[in-house]
Amino acid sequence: MNAFKDYATRDPYTDGTIPGPKIGNDWGASDLNIIPPVDGVAQRIQLYGDPEVNVIYLDPPMNAATGQKGVSLTGQVSGHGLLLVNGALSIEGGFNWYGLIIATGGVKFTGSGGQDKNITGSVLAGETGVVVDTTVTGAVNLLYCSYVTNYLRDLPTAVMLSWREIKG
Repeated sequence: MNAFKDYATRDPYTDGTIPGPKIGNDWGASDLNIIPPVDGVAQRIQLYGDPEVNVIYLDPPMNAATGQKGVSLTGQVSGHGLLLVNGALSIEGGFNWYGLIIATGGVKFTGSGGQDKNITGSVLAGETGVVVDTTVTGAVNLLYCSYVTNYLRDLPTAVMLSWREIKG
């Protein structure tokens, strides 16, 4: 986290809740080609052209009641690049991301909002791991794309040590 946060291309957001309309196009939503599902199967998100890598760093405040740090992304949130969260991440409503998401806490996808959550890339979570909760509405799609690693190579501190494919 510390190695990448200095490359943030946007000012850090320190809110506990970040609604999609507040973000606007700050996170590169206009660079995304979001292909609708084909026969109910999610398709990979593609980038228009060759945009620069975004590095988004979120450092939410400590919740005094729980002693936890966390941020909630609500509404329709879209973007690309490296999304860094210093704490837990809750994704609610529609979400489209091309790139890597790293959270020092857990990552939770909820079905609230009835919209799909589509990630073309990877999610890395610390502490409690990844919790997928789609019992309400919506779906979570994590899709591998080899181009994502090429796209993220522009970050000077990113080094791939190994790659392992896990089939289940």
